Amino acid sequence: MTDLSQSALIRTALQVPPCTLLFTLSGEIARRLTPSCKWVLDNEGLRKAVIETAESKNPLYRVTELQTLSGESEYVMVHALLLDPVDSYPSAYVIVSIMDMGCMEQYQHDVQLLDAAVEMIDEAVVITDAHNKIIRINGAFQKVSGYTLSDLYGENPKYLSAGITSSQTYSEMWHQLLNRGKWAGEVWDRRKDETVYPKWLTVSVLRDREGLITNYIGVFTDISDQKEAEKVIDTLAHYDALTQLPNRRYLNEQIAFLRPKAEAMDQHVGVLLIDVDRFKRINDSLGHTAGDRLLLEISERIQRTVRKNDLVGRLGGDEFLVVLPSVQECSDAVGVAEKIIEAFIPPFVIDGNELHGSASIGISFFPTDGESADAVIQHAEQAMYMAKKRGGNGYEIFVSSLNETTLRRLMIENDLHRGISHDEFKLVFQPQVDPNTRNIEAVEALIRWHHSTKGVISPVEFIPIAEESGAILELGTWVIHEALSSLKRWLDAGLGPIRMAINVSAKQFAHPDFVGVVSKAIRTYAIPNHLVELEVTESAVMEEPLRAIQICEELRANGIEFAIDDFGTGYSSLAYLKLFPVKRLKIDKTFVDDIGKDSQSSTLAEVIIALANALDLEVIAEGVETQEQLAFLQERGCDLIQGYYYSPPKDEATIVTYLRNGIGVKQT
Repeated sequence: MTDLSQSALIRTALQVPPCTLLFTLSGEIARRLTPSCKWVLDNEGLRKAVIETAESKNPLYRVTELQTLSGESEYVMVHALLLDPVDSYPSAYVIVSIMDMGCMEQYQHDVQLLDAAVEMIDEAVVITDAHNKIIRINGAFQKVSGYTLSDLYGENPKYLSAGITSSQTYSEMWHQLLNRGKWAGEVWDRRKDETVYPKWLTVSVLRDREGLITNYIGVFTDISDQKEAEKVIDTLAHYDALTQLPNRRYLNEQIAFLRPKAEAMDQHVGVLLIDVDRFKRINDSLGHTAGDRLLLEISERIQRTVRKNDLVGRLGGDEFLVVLPSVQECSDAVGVAEKIIEAFIPPFVIDGNELHGSASIGISFFPTDGESADAVIQHAEQAMYMAKKRGGNGYEIFVSSLNETTLRRLMIENDLHRGISHDEFKLVFQPQVDPNTRNIEAVEALIRWHHSTKGVISPVEFIPIAEESGAILELGTWVIHEALSSLKRWLDAGLGPIRMAINVSAKQFAHPDFVGVVSKAIRTYAIPNHLVELEVTESAVMEEPLRAIQICEELRANGIEFAIDDFGTGYSSLAYLKLFPVKRLKIDKTFVDDIGKDSQSSTLAEVIIALANALDLEVIAEGVETQEQLAFLQERGCDLIQGYYYSPPKDEATIVTYLRNGIGVKQT
């Protein structure tokens, strides 16, 4: 006889059609749990079985002869089990399940069939009882974890935890299980050999006919390979291939990350941009290999010179960046700069050649010298060039026009709303072209601002201010309506079908009424849903991935398509990426720029295309300007090309001409 746990026996009794009853410990029927029974239940053999079970407290399995209501005698299988008091049954009872032998044979066949199915699947399966104690695992579970059922029987699954998954994740899991009956997410466990591994786990709750939990069923896959792929992409995207130092992208992120902490302490983030004097002359005379060795030695000297908490990175070429997380006085940054300059005094010995070097350093401070990391780095670069003009081997501090910067920011913030009402904004459109047919498959709507008194204001300047001030919600809604209005005119003129790609900011995407805003605009202009594509940045969807999945699914159900913009620049999880109902990935322009020049960017672009193909997603490359970039991307299966190679952003009239007559190459 199969050894069933208490909860499993209760579940069997409550879910299998034969007769199931609750008896008092003295053998009296307390409650019928099934609506009808074909046997006479006033039977001394049943009472003895109940009393024996109550006294021994052990499950009882017995073949007994009972009389049917029609007067015939039948041999039946009786299962009896002592049921301890619980919330639903505050007194102790004996639960009895009666099956005729035919039903028993069918039940055993069904159990064997289910067992075989569970063993055959590739996913690992673990089943626990109502108290979350392990009662069953399959072969795949044993293969992944190294544990057998005898190792784990009666254990809580938390016994397997690697201690990496946050308590918040587990709290959310139990909240979802108890309220919705299902949860899925990433957790980290420990194998029997003590190695840790990530897995994608789905847990479901099984309840009986009265709604009581009887079991939890967990199904998971080992996602170690996916994590390794994520690590490769992260390394390629955020670290310099030669020195293994953080690259510009990673440094930008860290500068922005450090700002709130520095401001809270009434401090600044210091930025030192270091350029090696006369490096080109050394590189040209001794060769690139010697130049690379010199750069490695310089990077090591800088790292040995700076303070423990300072961050050293390489921007590219012979430029390095040092980020000082907390600067109280300007002299703090100057002191670090002076030590770096001194570190260049001892000669460098490369391939037996003694080389004398020096550095020019520009110093700026965040946020005093700019509202973005890019701006602060640019100002440090300007200061560095000032140092070079003075002969090099020294430093300069960027002189910030703080009042002027502050006033301009206030002007932009105040004029954003007025600019919309006074028609100062307009859209331009950049084609997305199929490189094989040269057909325009889509256009991306891009916003431009021609201020009535200040002239053209770059999106790089006004969009971050709109984000911070909240004006991006009004501006974003205007863009959606304006873009769909243009698309409506094109469709009515018989042009297309063509897809309209619209950028969505992180604040728009997170707004509670985002779905309503998009749906209303589509209804207003009667646009076919599948011709609308929303471009959301990788960082925006990963802020709250589960909510992002819900928003995307809600709009995708109506045919609206999604693309992840700037893919490769964030920290997205491949496990989550599979769940996002996205249609396309956009390779960030920074990767495309260096195709043919930098093997790291070329490799990353190739990896993203391969990843998209594996996930059955289309790929768009933006910023394509040369035939070499186009050939590289086309050869590797990139679906759409966007960039100056085909056309810069153009006004609506020019786009209409393209749609009527086709597009050439290198439009100006």
